[in-house]
Amino acid sequence: MVQTGLFDSPRFNSLDEVLEAIRSLKNDPLADAGTNIVISRGNPQAKLLLVGEAPGPQENIKGKPFVGPAGQLLDKILQAANFDPET
Repeated sequence: MVQTGLFDSPRFNSLDEVLEAIRSLKNDPLADAGTNIVISRGNPQAKLLLVGEAPGPQENIKGKPFVGPAGQLLDKILQAANFDPET
């Protein structure tokens, strides 16, 4: 027998809705782990999506992913491949 509904996730229409849902979390051990919520950077309609492992200190301070030293290197690599990291 296959059980359904175990991994159903909420549906969001925008990144703003996702951010609000994250901000509404209460009693979650990760809620107080950082200074800022690090969720996205750039164009939400972009054709390329990059997912990082975990925010580093600079990402936590600025609230944006890929802004520390590794992110700066990633931006240079993307630009060399004719991708604009912000679009």
